[in-house]
Amino acid sequence: DAPVIQNNKFVPGVGGGICQLATNLYLTALHADLEIVERHNHSRPVSYVPMGLDATVATGVLDLKFKNNFHHPLIITVSVDMDSLHTSIYGPQLEKKETSLLTEIVEYIAPTELIHPDPNLPQDTRVTVQEGEEGYRVRVYKILSGEKGSKTLISEDIYRPVNKVVRMGIKSAGEIK
Repeated sequence: DAPVIQNNKFVPGVGGGICQLATNLYLTALHADLEIVERHNHSRPVSYVPMGLDATVATGVLDLKFKNNFHHPLIITVSVDMDSLHTSIYGPQLEKKETSLLTEIVEYIAPTELIHPDPNLPQDTRVTVQEGEEGYRVRVYKILSGEKGSKTLISEDIYRPVNKVVRMGIKSAGEIK
């Protein structure tokens, strides 16, 4: 059990933890300089990594795929220690490069307010059913330390806003009993 996103909300669900594994494996593959073939961000920001560094999977729909672009086999290990997940990728050591990942928010996306007329509420009475949440467009860069001009764009991701939902009363004063 771990949180899953349903209707733009985090709810407990079976299999939600698989995205934490996919995210951890994605970050390990980036640091190992493997070619990312397929990766999808969540629809909403997650709490366990900065925006743009997450990977979501959904059976038959969304996947995480990377390619061994080296000329030798690699070994992938995954282990769990208490509440921590560890992934590693091993292979013959090539030139060791220190890498870091930089997330940059390039746009804040305002939520829309959706008004639903409600004949059971007095006219102009507003009841908020769901608060809105801002969305984001982010860019992620890989930076090789010690090399000028080594800032490489890895991805540009969008986290959709959650619209504000309001019930608006339309019952006139003469109809109220």
